[in-house]
Amino acid sequence: MSSGGPAPEDLWLRLQQLVAADPALRRYLDLCFKSLHSTGDWPDVEKLQRQLLREREKLDLYGVGDRIPSDLGTNPVPMDNRCQLTIAGIALCGDSQEEVRDFLSVLTLASAPQPRPRLGQGLR
Repeated sequence: MSSGGPAPEDLWLRLQQLVAADPALRRYLDLCFKSLHSTGDWPDVEKLQRQLLREREKLDLYGVGDRIPSDLGTNPVPMDNRCQLTIAGIALCGDSQEEVRDFLSVLTLASAPQPRPRLGQGLR
């Protein structure tokens, strides 16, 4: 039975091509990921934008965030100015293999069948 959407492989390929063809989007993803990786929290786009301005880098993070596909992340404005990426967005960033591996490990653990206690046996 088909869900009507693109096959996951096709979507992944399209996202890879989109990011490869859009240097601003690629930079946005990398900046957000590097900040998440170093601080453990989603970055405040306003602070990142000020940092870029100090470094004289002409990248409009709000403009990129406004057009980021939902398969990669969220627009930061309605999210308290926080850049948030999906696992696909993170996976397209350099040096993200550890985070992707950790995410998949947690997902595997969370989806594993859990033993059910037998009737008459208490939880210990």
